[in-house]
Amino acid sequence: MLSRARSLYEQALNEAAGLVRAKIEKRLASDLLTGEAGAAVNLLPLVDIAQDVQGGGDWTRDGAVLVSPATNPNGIPVIRIPYIPPPEYDLKIVASSAGGSGSLDVGLVSPSGQFTTVVDGFGGQSGLHILDGKGADKNATNYPMKIFTDRKPHTLLFSVRKGAVTFTADGKVIFAWKGEFSRLACDYGAYAHLKERKTLFLTSLQQYRIQKLELVPVSGQGKRIR
Repeated sequence: MLSRARSLYEQALNEAAGLVRAKIEKRLASDLLTGEAGAAVNLLPLVDIAQDVQGGGDWTRDGAVLVSPATNPNGIPVIRIPYIPPPEYDLKIVASSAGGSGSLDVGLVSPSGQFTTVVDGFGGQSGLHILDGKGADKNATNYPMKIFTDRKPHTLLFSVRKGAVTFTADGKVIFAWKGEFSRLACDYGAYAHLKERKTLFLTSLQQYRIQKLELVPVSGQGKRIR
């Protein structure tokens, strides 16, 4: 019952404004969106374009779908997801590409800080970016084949565990990495506009339509920052 109620509130949040939006956000924070282990958290309704786009970029909404910019005149456009994940979690993204050669970069968080998985970057390659000082095109997690080969929705799953990160796309393992999280780094030179260093985030170099953005805590508790 709580799960169903949370879903209804999250759907209503997409169209709400002013006092109504504030009341819904308060209800989600206090009663429903607890982030307890096993309870899926729908992150899409939490994203507020006016507050979470950092450094420009024409991010938009198409109903409940989050749409990244098709062009990027001011560098790499970053959108913060106002949620600090727990130490272990699964992040599911369902997205489609408008076509092109630009990447979708997914900013993740470990106990050691932020790190990134590049999807379809470097001419159609994916992997952790940065690992041991090397980009996704040059380290051991490199996957040299394009994932978004068409304009259909694809399901991306990022599983962060103690000393491990696994990325699967449409059920296929793209990489399964184990090691010290201190070996991972976030390329803040590329994501120069990113201000928040504890939350999840997304960047893109072409238009993607994000239809689902869902986190399932595995251990510990996540936290909304707004």
